[in-house]
Amino acid sequence: MEKITVVKAEPGKEPESVGIENDLKPMQALVDGYIEGHSLPGTPFMLFVNEDGRMKGLAFNRRLNGFAFCGTMVIAKVSGSENVTMDEDEVKQAKELLA
Repeated sequence: MEKITVVKAEPGKEPESVGIENDLKPMQALVDGYIEGHSLPGTPFMLFVNEDGRMKGLAFNRRLNGFAFCGTMVIAKVSGSENVTMDEDEVKQAKELLA
């Protein structure tokens, strides 16, 4: 399985780049449950969160694009319908979105 670089932001922590296998299960493991995707207009990125984060009582993380998210947030680069790896500049851009 191909590995990709994504940016992970846990509640109360600075965003960090991590390498994961490009598959559903590793993404679910990062957010601790079923994933919910949110487009990030004007970027090549998609935001993934736990779809039941609030109902599970996960800790508040950040506000982004007017929405409040709970639990771990993951930003992945998307090309078509596939997640692809980020280069260093894209990692920096994704981290700035979560600052």
